[in-house]
Amino acid sequence: MRKLGWGLAVGLALSTPVWAADTVAFGNRVLVTGDAVGQVYQVAGAPSRIKKIENKRGAEVGERFEYYRDGKTTLITIKDGKVAAIDEVYGSAPVAAPPIQAQD
Repeated sequence: MRKLGWGLAVGLALSTPVWAADTVAFGNRVLVTGDAVGQVYQVAGAPSRIKKIENKRGAEVGERFEYYRDGKTTLITIKDGKVAAIDEVYGSAPVAAPPIQAQD
């Protein structure tokens, strides 16, 4: 019985990273950490904004793709051509500026 408990604990510990993988759905397609940047464009389309990520000396170390949709912002961090992190922030979509009327 003790061996069974130990084996179960080790099995659960090894399977945890699979559960903790970052994923995000765009329609019926899913992006996961480790996908190539080309896959991001195929699944999510062009981002609303691309922000360069720099280290403390100013060298570019990656990019953050920002998608504003459905009242939330999806942040996809790209490093070395692959998805490094996926974050979703709710209620932070930018508000469109009112159109400017030209006066004659």
